[in-house]
Amino acid sequence: MPKSLNEAGLAIIAPILDDPCRHGAQIIQSPGGATIVDMGVEASGSWLGARLWVEAAHGGMAECSYGRMQIKDIEVPTAEIVIDNPMLSVIACEAGGWKLGDGEFAPVGSGPARAKAHADRFSKRVGYKDPSPFALLQLQMNRLPDEATLQLVADACGIPLTNLTAMVAPSASLVGSVQVASRAFEQCIIALARNTSFDISTVLYGYGRAPIAPVINDEVLAIGRINDALIYGSSSGLWVRHPDDDEVRRTIERLPFSAQAGADYGKGFAEIYETYGRTLFNIPARFDAPAQVTMANLLTGSVFVAGQIDEERLFHSFTRGKR
Repeated sequence: MPKSLNEAGLAIIAPILDDPCRHGAQIIQSPGGATIVDMGVEASGSWLGARLWVEAAHGGMAECSYGRMQIKDIEVPTAEIVIDNPMLSVIACEAGGWKLGDGEFAPVGSGPARAKAHADRFSKRVGYKDPSPFALLQLQMNRLPDEATLQLVADACGIPLTNLTAMVAPSASLVGSVQVASRAFEQCIIALARNTSFDISTVLYGYGRAPIAPVINDEVLAIGRINDALIYGSSSGLWVRHPDDDEVRRTIERLPFSAQAGADYGKGFAEIYETYGRTLFNIPARFDAPAQVTMANLLTGSVFVAGQIDEERLFHSFTRGKR
């Protein structure tokens, strides 16, 4: 196991801390001494900074790059990622599973700090203890974190507040759009954990690709677009070592959003988000599902594919303006 996912993540974002202007960031010290890295609340963010955010989110155990895809007659960029040791890099580290508030637009905590705090149900599943006295938190929220939230995180990590670095980007920002698109693989493995009985520890490697939704200056519509990119536009692969091909096949057939959503298939995520009180933690597990997924069994050589990219739904989401 790596020595410290947090220190690896902090090393990745060192160029942002050293030259924030180049990376579209602003560095702010909280009253108690925590370092806040604004990547989209007041700051502009950047493509370069977004890529570093994504790789830091995995504690250095993933590589992010950009591509392009055609959605009907528009071309959009994609976030593409390859992942080692998903139990560590995603389940313990990158997954957006730490609830840090209640109510509308409740902040979502992710990144290496989760692997230190073990404060949510997914990070608790991995037997990893980060020895570092430092922690790196990433927050998807439309405002800077208050001191109480930062102190809660520092306490959960068992570190002084001065040793906490918190990166922040709202959904309605370039970095927000990129980092959610990079979660295509996370969408798959979390769907496995929430919607099936499949043993996720048998997933050894992963990769994912999703369109980066055009930024829109409306937090609800932005949340809708970036999540439509996952449930209607993502494609991911899981390389597993599993003794039962039949179980792998049955599992993948149940996994995609097209199978999970039932009569709700075709709804925009913005509508779903409104229905459940504008908080991601209220949304039922069945909506946490990928668009298209491939599972390759390293034990048998078998490959199974399920789901579909829905260009019509994506086109409608990405071209709809403000209400």
